Amino acid sequence: SDRGLDGLGELGVVLGDGDALRQGDQPKRALGALTRAVELDPHRAVGQQVLAQVLSDLKRYTQAVEAGRRAVQLDPHDADSHFALGYALHDRWRGAAADAYRQALAIDPHHHHAQHNLAGLGMAKDREGSAREFADLLGKDPTLTMPLRALDEMAASALQRTHWALVVSLVAGLVSVLLLPRPGGGVLGLVVLGLALWFAWSRFRPIVRTNRLGVRAWLRGYTRRDPLGVLWAALLGLVTLAQAAGGVTGAVMGQDGAALYGPAIPCIVAGVVVSWLRA
Repeated sequence: SDRGLDGLGELGVVLGDGDALRQGDQPKRALGALTRAVELDPHRAVGQQVLAQVLSDLKRYTQAVEAGRRAVQLDPHDADSHFALGYALHDRWRGAAADAYRQALAIDPHHHHAQHNLAGLGMAKDREGSAREFADLLGKDPTLTMPLRALDEMAASALQRTHWALVVSLVAGLVSVLLLPRPGGGVLGLVVLGLALWFAWSRFRPIVRTNRLGVRAWLRGYTRRDPLGVLWAALLGLVTLAQAAGGVTGAVMGQDGAALYGPAIPCIVAGVVVSWLRA
């Protein structure tokens, strides 16, 4: 959010430099600038706000919380102060972090970063609600990076679960075609594949059935942000096609359908490798 650095002279310049370094994933360099900013004027909350976030990025959580609390003491009516405290608490003390984010939103209901981080805390409990929150944030401001990353991770989690569901359906379908007479073996293979695809849809549905503008903003740069994720999805698509072909052929021609399941196996193995590289 806008930290109002105009008119602060040297302090504003140092704070701006420190905040830019932090957002550029250079927290160690940012720490030096922000320490200098706090020394220039220890009674301004804005320096403590950014300092709390940098210290948290460096996993110096106790010092981060101290800086966040100083920010709240210096300016309890600034939503950024409460957000900074929540950011410092986020990784270790999630309940307290949620309270700080809620306080920030009580002051500024449109504080996007507080909305996003509060939604992230509840992701494990309410996947659909969190995805909707992330998409809504992107619908309002497509330049926000944190909702993009959160949705990318939700998509990766869905891909992982889809991968293993297709492994189960591959084994079940192949065994069915080899052991059961036609059309039963192929039909059973198709039914199991259908169940796997239904499960996959249940994992992706919370992401895609939300704010359309937000989903478009997320998809727009997905191939650039996560090319391995795109490759993984393509491999799973090939696995699905191979299983469908094997099931249909098995229903018509019996054990001859087993050969069409074959191409799915290297794709599954390649998917494991891609998932490992992505991690």
